Amino acid sequence: MNHPTLLSTIQIGPHKLAHRVVMAPLTRMRSEPGDFIANPNLPERIRLGWPLNAYDRDTFYGGTEVGFTDYPFYQESA
Repeated sequence: MNHPTLLSTIQIGPHKLAHRVVMAPLTRMRSEPGDFIANPNLPERIRLGWPLNAYDRDTFYGGTEVGFTDYPFYQESA
């Protein structure tokens, strides 16, 4: 059985990373809810290099719609 090591290469879609340690910053996003909550189209923003909405941690899980459902999608300037 072949087990990958931390220093083996990994391919994620079209991106080939030299070793798995490079993924560490990418996995941190899974534990930080701010960017996901504040940017309803986060994958598209990252892929296209669009700026991220700033988030307000005080409004996370506060029981109201403020801060959770009112963050805007990115709109390109015409």
